[in-house]
Amino acid sequence: MVAGMRRYILPVVKEEAQVDRRCPTCQRASGHIHQREERGVVDIRLGRVLKWRMQCGRCGRTWTCQPEGIKAHSQRSQRVRALNVLLYALGLSYRAVAAVLWSVGAPESPASVYRDVRAGGEAARRLHHRGKRRVRVAGIDGTGQRMAEPGNAHSENLTLVVEVGSRRVLEVQLLYEQDVEAVQHLVQELEAPVWD
Repeated sequence: MVAGMRRYILPVVKEEAQVDRRCPTCQRASGHIHQREERGVVDIRLGRVLKWRMQCGRCGRTWTCQPEGIKAHSQRSQRVRALNVLLYALGLSYRAVAAVLWSVGAPESPASVYRDVRAGGEAARRLHHRGKRRVRVAGIDGTGQRMAEPGNAHSENLTLVVEVGSRRVLEVQLLYEQDVEAVQHLVQELEAPVWD
């Protein structure tokens, strides 16, 4: 997806799972197709996907091969989850994101959008949290949009910390950028290099 000069890469969702014959228990490549399973999914392009139930010819263990872009025990594609986070980060409310997804054939609820945004924020925090990092110049900026969580009167915005030279994202936090204490806490996680 391209908006202006920015490029957003969304997860790929495959219609059919790739067969993996390696048994997760005995590690032998002795699996054979035990069952073909077609399931409905919530996605903007696909309505159904094909999964394979495999069975090990040696130990009898069964497992499921999932199509790319569909997590086990989930009917919602990773593409829909990513779109929820992207549209919310671009300034739409939970309800508006759900309405957009409904309009393109992927029925979503505001609660699902909220859960995806929270999970995305936590994943980003884990990905970019490495303890103290040596940074020459850091830039801190917020989205400028105050984003309220359902059932919570307090609202925050998305604040990003970026290493200016490399443009590497160091932190993504749900906090109000004018909250001095919270921003100071973010800055304390960074460590300036010693200049010779």
